[in-house]
Amino acid sequence: MERELSGLEIAVAAMFGVFMSRRGPDGKLSKDAFLKLVKEEMSMYDQGMGDEMFKDIDRNKDGSVEFKEFARLVATMASSSYKILESAVKQMENKKK
Repeated sequence: MERELSGLEIAVAAMFGVFMSRRGPDGKLSKDAFLKLVKEEMSMYDQGMGDEMFKDIDRNKDGSVEFKEFARLVATMASSSYKILESAVKQMENKKK
């Protein structure tokens, strides 16, 4: 019998799914794919800073984003956005009531 995934496991799987759905044949996000992802999936972080975010995230400077680089960005964004995320969780909880 399979157990249900925890909330954190679901969140990690969702992040992986977003990456996988937008990666290219090489298994990476091109700069264009990354910028589109930021605009469509991370709009509260976008604010016209996609190019700068890409420069920061592409640590090996190969012009694309590997999953490890993407995961690092998501973790950094989450840790630097505590108040925003706390507010979002409260809004979701209030909608459930």
